[in-house]
Amino acid sequence: MTFATATLATTMETNQTLQPSMEEKVDLLRAIAHMDRVKILLHLIKNGSSNVNDLVGSLGIPQSTTSQHLNKLRSVGAVTNKRHGLEIFYSIHSSYVLDIMSTMFAGEVTPEQIEALKSIAHEARIKLLLKILDEGESNVSPLIDHVGMAQSSVSQHLTKMKSTKVVSTRREKVTIFYRVNHTGIGKILVRLFG
Repeated sequence: MTFATATLATTMETNQTLQPSMEEKVDLLRAIAHMDRVKILLHLIKNGSSNVNDLVGSLGIPQSTTSQHLNKLRSVGAVTNKRHGLEIFYSIHSSYVLDIMSTMFAGEVTPEQIEALKSIAHEARIKLLLKILDEGESNVSPLIDHVGMAQSSVSQHLTKMKSTKVVSTRREKVTIFYRVNHTGIGKILVRLFG
């Protein structure tokens, strides 16, 4: 574990004075937004500390793939590991992970949920969503000013999030207004970035 990862994990867990950066939080979302990683995290939440063999047996994910996913999750501070003899046990290391998992994946995990999470794992999209949440709804003009991007870039980000049902639109004459359509995403954004 690198110093930066250890710092991220510690600050995310204890929520002390040093807050993880926007980039570190986006990396966490990006890492979680994978079906196998979600299954691993849900297993760790439900069953507590587990080794790779426990995860392989329970989830049916090949051992090498499971290890790669655990390394990715550890690199962003989502999980931690402890050695007991020859075995390494993994557990949830971040309260942010618990919040994300309980908000997004309370029931059955669907590919649509994973895609929604993937679609927000981008700094510009998070800034757009936070502005929309703050306003209740917004058209493109204030969003362009808020993120300082070209209209075409803002429109592309909004189109991507609309395709995953994170945002929805309504038209008022020629103006299109965007609003956050996914309650879970809104709660996650407020918790992580609010």
